[in-house]
Amino acid sequence: MKFLITRWFALSILFTPLSGLTEEAPVTPDKWFELRDRLFSEGEEKDSLEGIAIPQLTSPSLAQSWGTPAIHVLKDGSYSLRYHNPDPDSPFETLIILGFATPVAALASVPDQSFDEEVNGELASVERPQSWKSVKVSIAGDTGGKRKLQFFREYAGGGADGPRDSTDTFTLTANGKTGHYIVIVDTITDATKKRLKTLAVE
Repeated sequence: MKFLITRWFALSILFTPLSGLTEEAPVTPDKWFELRDRLFSEGEEKDSLEGIAIPQLTSPSLAQSWGTPAIHVLKDGSYSLRYHNPDPDSPFETLIILGFATPVAALASVPDQSFDEEVNGELASVERPQSWKSVKVSIAGDTGGKRKLQFFREYAGGGADGPRDSTDTFTLTANGKTGHYIVIVDTITDATKKRLKTLAVE
């Protein structure tokens, strides 16, 4: 199975805390993916976000239209939410929120975009440079006002998978608590900016 698909399963199914994760200076894309994926490699499925140690970043409008997200929680109060469009005609529309109680450094540069292409008669993963994309959002409950979220295309899509976008790490503070967040959007309808505008924090 290709590296990107393996990376995706590590994120979407299970996650564990990574002790000593306090690196805050910007890091290379390889290091960023390592920190992101190791932190969320195992975890415990929950019915609610009770006991979360950081501000709860969610998407209320997607919960209303798509249903309750899958929830996984770490012992340190970190968590992940996975919203999935139940419409069988839109099987690749998902939004995943990763909330870290321990800092995950921001990216020092935008990662290359990965494509599935035929190379010498065989399907292979090919990476090409890209530029940051961004969107200005007003996160409901965020007293910091409108903010710019940077994101990049992690995977161009192919076969049974649609395109995947990911934000860089960003930080939110609410009710005296601070969390560090990454949001991942799978969309075949180019809805990344629209999905990021559905975020709310409490």
